[in-house]
Amino acid sequence: MAGAYGNLLRAPGMRGPLVASIVGRLPIGAGTLTILLLVHAATGSFADAGVAGAFMAAGMAIGLPQLGRLVDRTGQTRVLVASGLLQAAAFVGLVALAEADAPLGALCAGAFAAGLVGPPLGLCMRGLWAQRLADRPELQSAFAIESVIVELVFICGPLLAGGLTAAFSPSVAMLGLAGLVLAGALGFAATEASRTWRGRDPGRRHWAGPLRSPGICAIALASAAFGVGQGALEVTLTAFGGAHGSTAIAGPLLSIQAAASLVAGVLYGSRTWRSNPADRFAAMNALLAIGFAPLALASSVAGLAPLMVLAGLGLAPVTSTLYLLTDRLAPAGTSTEAFGWTITATVVGSAAGSALGGAVVEGSVRGGFLLAFGGVCASALAAGLARPVLRSVPERGV
Repeated sequence: MAGAYGNLLRAPGMRGPLVASIVGRLPIGAGTLTILLLVHAATGSFADAGVAGAFMAAGMAIGLPQLGRLVDRTGQTRVLVASGLLQAAAFVGLVALAEADAPLGALCAGAFAAGLVGPPLGLCMRGLWAQRLADRPELQSAFAIESVIVELVFICGPLLAGGLTAAFSPSVAMLGLAGLVLAGALGFAATEASRTWRGRDPGRRHWAGPLRSPGICAIALASAAFGVGQGALEVTLTAFGGAHGSTAIAGPLLSIQAAASLVAGVLYGSRTWRSNPADRFAAMNALLAIGFAPLALASSVAGLAPLMVLAGLGLAPVTSTLYLLTDRLAPAGTSTEAFGWTITATVVGSAAGSALGGAVVEGSVRGGFLLAFGGVCASALAAGLARPVLRSVPERGV
């Protein structure tokens, strides 16, 4: 295992972008919570805070594919520098609005802008790995590293936001995120690997970009269904905690899921896979659905905690295989944008799952768990039915 990852981390020119991407991506994990805390402190309303958080998520869902398209067309450097400066400015602007007791509409506009211009560091890092490793077996391990980083960001980000808020204030936490995103984006853009990266020549460009690929559309559909399941789960865990003494218990339960996903991702990426990635994608989605199945049986927090381990085991393997398929199925010159669309699909699905889950748990918490299970089952079904399309990717030993 150490050898598989050690070779990747020792690859010339890759450690700098990797470290910068982790620093710059921490605000993704911390941003929504920080905005919730900032807006709640300014307005005194959790409802207002939730609306502002939703606006940030909407901005990210719209912005990522467009920024990815710009990267594919112009390279990484200019896009990362501009988006890093703009998002840092948006975070500072949000603080100024909150301190000035601005109306909710202004706060939501600021949150939307912050999401819209977020630097596409994850997309760019996957582009660097794909270019550096091409068709080599290590590419699956590299994408497993990426899935593990995503879990780390969503474990450490909220802790950072909460810690800075508790020690200082939500405004200081938001300014801290501005510094992190600026350091990460500018640091990444300054590396030689990023400055010299160029996407594959697309020949004649198409208005639909990667969405003209049936495989990318199939992956996006599966991602949206997964998002519904995970979004419903987050709301249901909050309701479950409320029914058992504290809504705050949702945070530790989600951390258990993320930690299980992290371990599974490390193990998954430590071996060389010979099977077709389309088959692995279907199998790992099925594993994810199996892990969600027993959640509705939990009757206590102590009983639910170990079940969250099962619910996390399939997450990182699904994500890392998705990255591999996306890179291979994207038409030439559109891979960065394609990665953006899969994230957008997940975000949109998660928003729908949260909304549906919120309505369902009003009547039955168990119904919320069943909705989450239904979402990941739909993802597994989509992945299974799409195998003929996804198998059009030639087998390359990863």
